[in-house]
Amino acid sequence: MGRETELKLVLADHGWRAFARHPLLRGAIAAPHRQTLRNLYFDTPDFTLRRQRIALRLRQAGRRWLQTVKCASAATAGLSSRPEWEQPFSGQFDFSQVDDTAVRSLLEKLRDGGSLATVFDTRFERREWRFAGAGGELLLMADRGVIEAGGKQEVISELELELAGAPIEMLFDAAGRLAQSLPLRAESRSKAQRGYDLVEG
Repeated sequence: MGRETELKLVLADHGWRAFARHPLLRGAIAAPHRQTLRNLYFDTPDFTLRRQRIALRLRQAGRRWLQTVKCASAATAGLSSRPEWEQPFSGQFDFSQVDDTAVRSLLEKLRDGGSLATVFDTRFERREWRFAGAGGELLLMADRGVIEAGGKQEVISELELELAGAPIEMLFDAAGRLAQSLPLRAESRSKAQRGYDLVEG
């Protein structure tokens, strides 16, 4: 099991040009990695997984598909830390690597009962910068795209700062530098939560 600790910030659409020139980006250890991502989120017709605060996602990046299971946790001012399990997807759901017994049992029961189906999807372009930190790295992702559900759409326009071994102080320092000059606000909802909100109107 991994643990994802990230800070999510919504960037107003008119702020992207200023973000592209922000001096923080010059401190990255390499040129940004760019990719187009498609994510399919699964649940039952009555949203069993949502009620249990579990997200089940398939992500397509190029020709590769990844399966991810996340369990929600409390988010404060956009900062969240939650367990997640990610593995290659081979054409059918495999939950054997989920080491939380209750979560794995529920997912296997829903899979074997044939009740899991796509409830919404997201499509966005991601640019990712990496910054060296004590004992690891800090990642900065810039996502622009849409959430789609039942013929409705909601815009994705956000920055995510994620710890990859770096101390959390580095995350807050980077966020503070960005907030000094960019039109940002904290977003406590994940893309999955926003997708469910869109489905439910």
